[in-house]
Amino acid sequence: MAVKYVNGDLVTRKLGNLEILDMVDFQVKNYGGHHDLNAEQIAKLIRDYYKYDQVRIRYDIEIQDIKEELAKGNVVIAPMAGRMLGNPYYTPPGPVYHNMLFKGYDDRSGEFITNDCGTKRGRNYRYKYEVAYNAIHDWTGDKKMIAQGEKAIVVVKSK
Repeated sequence: MAVKYVNGDLVTRKLGNLEILDMVDFQVKNYGGHHDLNAEQIAKLIRDYYKYDQVRIRYDIEIQDIKEELAKGNVVIAPMAGRMLGNPYYTPPGPVYHNMLFKGYDDRSGEFITNDCGTKRGRNYRYKYEVAYNAIHDWTGDKKMIAQGEKAIVVVKSK
């Protein structure tokens, strides 16, 4: 979704689902399996699958860091402890681990604007700055993860 977004490509639900299946197949063939990915692995997949190298990882981030990246026209992929988001549209109790695309922010309401493929109502879904920030935790591999990993984001540079 991030690479399509920075390229200005339209993504429909059908095309997105087909691409996800193709990416899973790519991971099986090239990485020996399909697994939940941490920030470094997400960046590697973007580089390998899309041949897009304008991607980097930032650690120990603050809310202002995310806003600065968005203000530059970049998009941010944030690994999240999904249950901390409190999204009412997730199937209860919500995902243990989830990735979110941040595409904008609104200082008047104090919210990040996201695209969340985890729900039908995820387009332009808004999270309060503090809620989103508190849920950012890189994947540790622990299926019981609530909030263990360090703060990390994947920045995909806009063209």
